Amino acid sequence: MIKEIASLLENKGLIGEAMKPTGCSEQLEIRLEEYLANIPQRKYRSQWIDTCNQIAVVHPETFFPFFFNRYGSRIIKRCNGKRTIRQIVLQAKRTWPSIDRLELAKDIVRFFFLLDELDLVEFRG
Repeated sequence: MIKEIASLLENKGLIGEAMKPTGCSEQLEIRLEEYLANIPQRKYRSQWIDTCNQIAVVHPETFFPFFFNRYGSRIIKRCNGKRTIRQIVLQAKRTWPSIDRLELAKDIVRFFFLLDELDLVEFRG
């Protein structure tokens, strides 16, 4: 996902070749069950723009806008500081029943890793 985002940003002229991530040779191992117990909350509350179908955020330090597609927006909307990632996965499973639960959980965890890397969410739990 990171490479896709970098490619998109490069095509739009927003980053150069030196900033593109290279293939990661290290394996990152997480304890999925423990991670699913975290409670995500959006940071920079006043910077989020929520239309009916899409969410965007302007990072307050970089002033760089991030636009989320409808899937990412649905996940982000569930980050209210009360739901665990597990609860968000279960709600997403009801929204997208044809997707395998474990694959959906992995995708959502990857999405939260990206949001954390961008410093757009914080976790309790």
